[in-house]
Amino acid sequence: MSDTPRRPWYVIAALIGALLLGASGWLSGCNTITFYREPVDTSFEKLEDKVAREQAKKAADRYIVTLDAARPRAFPLGAATFVLGAAVVALVVRAFAGQSGARSALVQVLSVQAGLAVLAFLITKDVRDADIAYLTEMSKLAPPGRAPPNVAPLETAARVVMPVLVMLRSVFAGLLVFALTRPRAVASFEAAAVSER
Repeated sequence: MSDTPRRPWYVIAALIGALLLGASGWLSGCNTITFYREPVDTSFEKLEDKVAREQAKKAADRYIVTLDAARPRAFPLGAATFVLGAAVVALVVRAFAGQSGARSALVQVLSVQAGLAVLAFLITKDVRDADIAYLTEMSKLAPPGRAPPNVAPLETAARVVMPVLVMLRSVFAGLLVFALTRPRAVASFEAAAVSER
């Protein structure tokens, strides 16, 4: 049996939570990058009704203008979210391995990632509003015989659920940082780093 003290259960839980939070950030950043790299859906060009096709083109043009205006803010935030998510995943792996400095670096990156999530939410409201407006307009132009999708849940999600999720994500990151900075947690990481040498 090793002389290294066992890690408290909440440290293991915090590392697993950090892994999930990091992977979530990584995927979120990837989605934002992909969103700006792929063209806007132009399936509306297949609409047979000329008036509907013109309305859809105008809606798409407004959407593209909004996305282009937000690109200098949103794309770098997406890239930063991607990089920080990957960093959290890598640091969690290092922390599980007991490498020195992994815990303190993880605490710092988790704090930055939580702040970035709040910042991105606050300064990309126009993009979320444009998404909802575009989807709403396009759903109204559905071809005859095809039921338009219900976008009301998306609007509710954008206006109500998203702020709650950002708040919960930040609180969760704060709890992870709290767990990783407890004296027993710090001692277990220091003991693991000493035994690693």
